[in-house]
Amino acid sequence: MQIVPGSPSYFVFDVELKCDVPGTYHRDLQIYFNYNSAAFGTNIVANGKVAISDLFLMGDQPTYYYYVNGLGTDNTAIRYALITANSRETSQPGSPLYYTEVPTTWAGMVRFQLEIADSSKVAGISFASPMNAGQYYQNTSTTNAEPYAVPSLYDNDLLSYPLTDGINMYVDDGAHQTWYDATHVRTVHEAVDNVTAGATIYVFSGTYTDNVAVDKTVTITGEDKDATLISAATPTDDVFHVTADDVVINGVTISGTARPGAAILCTEVTHCYFYDSIITNNWEGIQLFYTTSSTIQDIVFSENINAINVEDGSHYNSIVNNEIIDGRNGMYFLAASYNIISGNTIENNAYDALYFEMADANVLYDNTIDSNGNYGIYFDSSSDTLIFHNNFIDNFVNAENEQWSDNDWDDGLPVGGNYWSDYTGVDGNGDGIGDTSYFIPGKTPPSEDHYPWMTPSGWL
Repeated sequence: MQIVPGSPSYFVFDVELKCDVPGTYHRDLQIYFNYNSAAFGTNIVANGKVAISDLFLMGDQPTYYYYVNGLGTDNTAIRYALITANSRETSQPGSPLYYTEVPTTWAGMVRFQLEIADSSKVAGISFASPMNAGQYYQNTSTTNAEPYAVPSLYDNDLLSYPLTDGINMYVDDGAHQTWYDATHVRTVHEAVDNVTAGATIYVFSGTYTDNVAVDKTVTITGEDKDATLISAATPTDDVFHVTADDVVINGVTISGTARPGAAILCTEVTHCYFYDSIITNNWEGIQLFYTTSSTIQDIVFSENINAINVEDGSHYNSIVNNEIIDGRNGMYFLAASYNIISGNTIENNAYDALYFEMADANVLYDNTIDSNGNYGIYFDSSSDTLIFHNNFIDNFVNAENEQWSDNDWDDGLPVGGNYWSDYTGVDGNGDGIGDTSYFIPGKTPPSEDHYPWMTPSGWL
């Protein structure tokens, strides 16, 4: 749960799910909650005041899971109603082909972002129970919907959650000396050191030199990502080393680290959110170690040695809508599974765009991988990843699937596979999909994209 300050401000929270029994495949879930209309206004769906985004449980099988909204009387002036559903729930029993297995630890399903109309009010959000009896997993032998054993145990901490902008500390590197006091400071690390957990730190535009140990839950928001510039005071250290859960960093430019320093390093944390920023001229951009259920979104990575590293038990993370350009390497995954990589552009990097090593069961879709100097994507001892609806364009080697890797390079028909700039097949029936497979080198026999698209983003 976070307050994202700005004009307007937003209240952001996630809905998560877990099961006690492995092998449980999620079918559908009804998410109904009442909200304080004095805080958010009335009819938030009709008025466009709420946005949703996929987390792991929806994004792992994006072809089959979808949302049902606009439910007539179910959405009222003070109630929001959303149903998740699966297009195969009446035709296919539970299996990893069409459904996502619910883990035994908390994993995100959907993120809500509500625009705040009056920050002086409380959220007033309470999840309806029994949620219209709408929580089901899919039977693995039949198409029967099986109710979860203990459904609707929703966390109702949001009922009295305050919606103030939450700004507890201000940072400015160039204010008049009379401006500074206990809540107005010169450096980001000074602000972090002197707030309590849950605080928001607002950083005015300026040029800052700092290394910040983020050891408590805070939100760090820059005034303007193009003008709020934070560079490493000690280049071999991380600009931000995050060791607390639920940390948010946005609206800043981070630069100036040298080996082994990172712009942002996360160690053993969960539910962190990094977005709407610029990360440039670093040895490491963002590194995740033993980090789960976190999001990297809408960030421009440029001229970094390594843009994003996801390693050592970092699972259920979302890396979406980022741009990675003009660096050395794009994304590297080591022993990291169940991550969603979607909507990213990775181009003009000197070496590998995407590299997976002992990293299984990830999902990649709607990415563009263009003109990178070595591999567009490479799998080393990594299996069970789904790759579809991506554009692989003019990389030195568009893709390679090493001998001990077994992945899915398309999602069957009518969804299809990927676009490959070096595909030489033809489309005899004019359906936009090539009539022969695209072969991915590396294995014997080679892996196949059985349904390659003939034009970039031809599936749109």
